[in-house]
Amino acid sequence: MATVKFIVKEVAEKKGISNPFVLANETGLNYAICYRLWKSNQQRIDLKTLARLCEVLGVKPGQLLDYQSDT
Repeated sequence: MATVKFIVKEVAEKKGISNPFVLANETGLNYAICYRLWKSNQQRIDLKTLARLCEVLGVKPGQLLDYQSDT
């Protein structure tokens, strides 16, 4: 089965954001959400949350995701 996961940590670190606490401060998002995104444990995301991440990190939504195919 193919998988899709968040790569927020990798993108954020390229922007100089070193941990989920800093990400929460920069975005104004809840720390628990930022922590789960950082650890790639988040299964769903609100579009407002996604938009805020994109705004702060300077990326498009697809750049926060990684797709792994089975084949």
